Amino acid sequence: MRAQPLWVAYIFPENGSVESFDPEGLHL
Repeated sequence: MRAQPLWVAYIFPENGSVESFDPEGLHL
């Protein structure tokens, strides 16, 4: 799932990585 915000990947690196960061995930 790449539909996660950036903070999700930062807090939960297991659920996402820097490479999966999308511009649309900048909704904080």
